[in-house]
Amino acid sequence: MRALSARFLRYGLVGAGNTLLGLGLIFLFMALGASPVVANALGYGLCIPASFVANRHFTFGGRRGSPAKFVAVQAAAYGANLAVLGSLLSVAPELPSLAQLAGVAAYVLAGFLGSYHLVFAGAPAATSRDRSHGDRP
Repeated sequence: MRALSARFLRYGLVGAGNTLLGLGLIFLFMALGASPVVANALGYGLCIPASFVANRHFTFGGRRGSPAKFVAVQAAAYGANLAVLGSLLSVAPELPSLAQLAGVAAYVLAGFLGSYHLVFAGAPAATSRDRSHGDRP
């Protein structure tokens, strides 16, 4: 259980760093003239690969994982976010901030569990030989 807690903490640290990177990119693209929606899409789109690499190496100890599965897990986690957000807003529309926080919690938990059980589960760590020959997970 302790190792799982440590991984969850590392996952949160990667997420916090990735959020800062994403916001920086979003604001940069807006400063360069992109609309907020385009800037948002570019920021998120550019941060998904960074999140995959950081989680692969820092959170999951270099385990091989599928980038496609990672994107699918993140999409499902976002769906969980929207489901929680929508559900809470339908019963307590006067508490949108609380609904947002609960949605974020659902996103983080779903993203971590999906990454742990589906993306990086049972995958061996990449060896130094794999990395030196440019093999991709």
